[in-house]
Amino acid sequence: MIDLSKLQYKLLIMTENGVQYNVKDFTDKLLWEENEKELSMRITFNLYNKKTDAGYLSDIAKLGCLAGIYVSDGTDDVEVARGYIKECNYSNSSDEEGFSCTAYDELYSLQKSQDNIYIPAGQTTKGALEQVLTPWGITIAQYDGPEAVHEKFAERNKSISDMITNILDDAEKKGQKKCFLRAEQGNIKILPVCENETVYVFNESNGVRLSQKRSIANMVTRVKILGMQDDEGRSPVEAVVDGETRFGIIQKIISRDRDKSVEDAKQTAQEMIDKDGKVDEQVTLELPDVRLSEKETGFTCRIWER
Repeated sequence: MIDLSKLQYKLLIMTENGVQYNVKDFTDKLLWEENEKELSMRITFNLYNKKTDAGYLSDIAKLGCLAGIYVSDGTDDVEVARGYIKECNYSNSSDEEGFSCTAYDELYSLQKSQDNIYIPAGQTTKGALEQVLTPWGITIAQYDGPEAVHEKFAERNKSISDMITNILDDAEKKGQKKCFLRAEQGNIKILPVCENETVYVFNESNGVRLSQKRSIANMVTRVKILGMQDDEGRSPVEAVVDGETRFGIIQKIISRDRDKSVEDAKQTAQEMIDKDGKVDEQVTLELPDVRLSEKETGFTCRIWER
């Protein structure tokens, strides 16, 4: 049983010289989040720009510095998030001077960068992921992921995060468990979704806030398949795959590769419809963070009636 009243948080900043400063007494609005379709954890915080023995805080928390968030239940300090500061926004008013910072973990470069890659057929999931990550100096410290065998991957001008997602999604289509990539205390891990051994229960007594959202804003209802271009630059329409069109037509295009059949392209189109052709329903829970309620962790939330 965790006593939430005993939880305490602190923010440490490591300067470019490797010196650590605890700035919790000057911190406001400390947040960290892992969002859908984003590899990297994001940290945001506000600091009052006070002068300390080491100088003003704006001389300590600078672009490129490492920020770490720790939680304690009165005994041990546990790291719950870390990231390198990528953005600082300074403000000055008559009553206070401060600035806000945004930091991201080690996966940020994969989220923002593009590359080309060719992975021959016959590679395992782990081998394919290593071919994507190794050129970026990243090694997998813990691999609890799928072991499917894949067809070739040929990606051009794709984000690294999309390449990783495509490999893991392909393994899931082959019957393997759903997995994801996480940076944890500076280590890169491939982990299964919702396979934590301990299940945590949250209810009205420990700070649960729930909101629900339903949206068709990004719903895909039609996929058009185009064939190879002729000498005039025209591409014939080879097939159209429709989904739920009662909300209107939102169309995506697939250009069929030379080495793929129309049936292969139609299968890809149907997968897009299956994934993005339905009402997006999201349930958002705001929970106290004790390194438990992170992305892809399974837990139980007891919803109560008012």
